[in-house]
Amino acid sequence: MDFDDLGSTIDDVESLRKRHEDFANTLRSQDEKMKALDELADRLLREGHPDAALIDAKRKEIKARRDKALQKCQEREKQLQDAQAFQEFKRDADE
Repeated sequence: MDFDDLGSTIDDVESLRKRHEDFANTLRSQDEKMKALDELADRLLREGHPDAALIDAKRKEIKARRDKALQKCQEREKQLQDAQAFQEFKRDADE
């Protein structure tokens, strides 16, 4: 997905927003998997797993990447909303 493309028409922006919505839904659908991963890591740490430090580091790395993806997703949604408003303004100004 090209994150610099904000569309040059209302149809372009609507298409990009649909694709982005699909991506955001996919990202949100992974919430349960992330919760299960976190719970598993907690259990392993509680039980004193010999690789506890590695498990905790990996969990933190995965959480940081996911948080970054969620932040970028929100930023992209805002950009696309702004792009749609701009394209609607251009359309209305031309009428």
